Amino acid sequence: MKKSEEIFQQKTDYKDLVFKIWRYKVWFIASTSVFLVAAYLFIKLSTVVYTNQTTLLLKESERNNFLSSQDMMQGFGLFGSNQNIENELGVLSSYTLINDAVSQLNLETSFYREDYIFGQKLSFKFLKTIEETYSDKILQVSINKAELQPIDLPIYFTILNNNEIKIEAYGTDVPIYDYIEDNIVTFADVINIKGNYKFGEEIKGKYFNFRVHLINNGEEIRPSKEKRYFSFNSLSYLTLNYQAAIAATVTSRTSSLVIITMNGDNKYKISDFLNTLTNSYLERNLEKKEPNSYKYCKIY
Repeated sequence: MKKSEEIFQQKTDYKDLVFKIWRYKVWFIASTSVFLVAAYLFIKLSTVVYTNQTTLLLKESERNNFLSSQDMMQGFGLFGSNQNIENELGVLSSYTLINDAVSQLNLETSFYREDYIFGQKLSFKFLKTIEETYSDKILQVSINKAELQPIDLPIYFTILNNNEIKIEAYGTDVPIYDYIEDNIVTFADVINIKGNYKFGEEIKGKYFNFRVHLINNGEEIRPSKEKRYFSFNSLSYLTLNYQAAIAATVTSRTSSLVIITMNGDNKYKISDFLNTLTNSYLERNLEKKEPNSYKYCKIY
């Protein structure tokens, strides 16, 4: 009986167990801290993916009352109408239409904000965050497309006042792009841009030619601790990226509702691009003016 009581007392000796655990309190605190920091870094460094969509209603125009047998089959939706919708889905995600939308939005220049999670004092590369500033641009860059330009090169800028801007860029093996031919023509061993320029002044070198304009709407210029830069893009590369990010589907096999979905890391750019793409599509079909074409309605 005594043995069973001793065993029971040993099993219920929580006080001793707490003291044993307490001896390892440093490890518990350290592991918890590491877990919290890792979770914080994961949230800050991970890329947020946004999804947006728009809808088009495809409605066949009225046909002549005297239909051929094939037209009657199409009218009943047995094969012709579905095939036409499939063709329109292909047009919506086509390279030509997407490239047209990219050109209309002037996406050849992208603006970014560069910062570090814990500030400039801990400026380790793995702590760097880069965010595209699509909706709050303070500059407009005019590219001379008749000249060769460097793409994917961060061109850092500091606004000195309402009249001047400081430009700094350095890169090796930089792709040099021809906007007229829409391809990379060579690679520059070194690109080095550094100097103070007036807004609207031509910034020109062997492989670059552009102007920078301030769009501050009369607001006071305030110094910023975070770094900002812009870079030039390949239009064909952008088009292929957007083509991969877009999906056009119908709600059902017999439906005329087309849903265009797009994924990306900037919700404002996605919305603008979808609007521009659908407008380009509507304008394209209005220009065709074919008697058997579809009427298109945009649904938000």
